[in-house]
Amino acid sequence: GDERNATSTRVNLGSVFAELGDFEGAEEAVRAALAGAERMGLHDSASAALCNLGHVLAYRGNLGEARLLEQRAIEAFHRHGDQRWEGAARTYLAKIALLSSDLAAAARTAHEAAELLSVAPPLRPVARAVEARAMLGQGLAGEALAAAEEAFAALVTLGALEEGEAL
Repeated sequence: GDERNATSTRVNLGSVFAELGDFEGAEEAVRAALAGAERMGLHDSASAALCNLGHVLAYRGNLGEARLLEQRAIEAFHRHGDQRWEGAARTYLAKIALLSSDLAAAARTAHEAAELLSVAPPLRPVARAVEARAMLGQGLAGEALAAAEEAFAALVTLGALEEGEAL
């Protein structure tokens, strides 16, 4: 069969499983995609799999490995000049920092993600929403409200986001 397309499909399938809350199924799909991508030397697919796997592992409670995978993905996307994927990975890294109760890192990383995601408007509001949560946790209610209002206004304007509307 077509292993390249199967690998890409597994990365996407993992994202769908994660969005539906099936983090075990997501991990299985994304780990298979990562193994296939690395075996075939598909660097873009491997980086996307790292990014998605980090996100999944965070919600499975494995914050240390999740953080390392997101950092690897960010480095790869940055090296290739892919602002969209780098921004998505930084958003996931900010969520990991939030789950780890590192509010300052979460706010800083989410802000960096939002800046990068000016090239991908449907992804930017999620970064701003994560930033708002982190700032609220730091007692910065005014700044948090401004970030949340920006995220909500973008949602209204766009009509839908690629992911993360619940934030």
